[in-house]
Amino acid sequence: MKKAVSISTYTSIHSIDSLHWDSILSGNEFFHQHAFLTSMENAHVMDATFRYLIFYEGKTIIGSAVLSHFSICLDLFLGKMIQILFDKIRKLLPGFFRINILFCGLPISIGKPNIIIKNNLYKNEIIDLVIDKMETLCEEENINNLCFKEFLQYESSQDMDYIKKYDFIRAPSLPYGTLEIKWNSFTDYLSSLKHHYRNLIKKSLKKINMTTPVLIEYDPAMEQPEYPQLILENGELCSHRIFHSLYLNVMERAEVKLEVLNSSFFKELIRNMKPEMKILSFVLNGRVLGAALIHSKGEKMTFLLIGLDYTKNRCYDVYFNLIYGIISLAIKEGCKYLDMGQTSHFIKQRVGSRFIPVHFYIRSKNILVQTMLKSFKTILFPEVSLPELRVFRDQ
Repeated sequence: MKKAVSISTYTSIHSIDSLHWDSILSGNEFFHQHAFLTSMENAHVMDATFRYLIFYEGKTIIGSAVLSHFSICLDLFLGKMIQILFDKIRKLLPGFFRINILFCGLPISIGKPNIIIKNNLYKNEIIDLVIDKMETLCEEENINNLCFKEFLQYESSQDMDYIKKYDFIRAPSLPYGTLEIKWNSFTDYLSSLKHHYRNLIKKSLKKINMTTPVLIEYDPAMEQPEYPQLILENGELCSHRIFHSLYLNVMERAEVKLEVLNSSFFKELIRNMKPEMKILSFVLNGRVLGAALIHSKGEKMTFLLIGLDYTKNRCYDVYFNLIYGIISLAIKEGCKYLDMGQTSHFIKQRVGSRFIPVHFYIRSKNILVQTMLKSFKTILFPEVSLPELRVFRDQ
């Protein structure tokens, strides 16, 4: 007979031993690691408040989840023009289309869930406990809206649809890109591409006088030449303040943004997650024109966030060459997968990424809002349909 599951609740990640929290992680749940959650909490991202849940069968830990409470604008999926219109309306009506929401998840767009269940035998029971805890918090904090985010298609079909038992609506998010690494060198990777896609990469690399990406490990004594370099570092050249400034340039152009991360988050992340967290910087004459945050552990590398100086982006194809540099690094480190995230679909498809549908579950205790979510789901949460690109010669 299955034993009852118990739950422990914490208001701060600092109250939980890091080894205990991480003990059920397989190694690929980067966004659920104690160090990552510490960075989120310490940085006060989106002024969110957190709850950390640990589930036990007897004394054995069998699952964990993170809840976060902050406010969002429901028009975040509706495109740039509508968002501009709604921003103008919010100058007169600050609360227009803005809701407080309690997430099982974090205040960062990552396309991954923050509920870990080690044994599926207890899945439904753990979900019951999470929702019960969310209901209690909603009553205490006067929150009407609840959301579980985000699950890849194979995680959110029948496996996680048990959540819908509680009247949650399943809605599409942005698809998530992953590149399977199966080459021994970047040259092999180039050779595997069809002529057109291979030439696009060669043209970008030619702008920085390279035929394959050359990544240089940062050295304090190194000179800064007058030609572009791709430098792998830990914030020595691209400090958290510089990265944040470049990141804001990207966010200003983003059509969909759940959150805007603050400078403290990057400071905390780089500090707490060394040596797994690295920065690949595009540097010219000592000036950082672009940088990418990369996490690497075991068989998986994750391209997390990017920042760009758009004044030089086209001249040197900074963004493209950072992408190629990340692919080269993943191959060099022997990774099997490179997670590419949920944005810039076309360029990531162009280099061979496969995009997987992502879903989340949302519900409102307010009958009018719940009715609106159900009635206008396809408008509020449009499904992104990507054309298939066959970029490899063997396709």
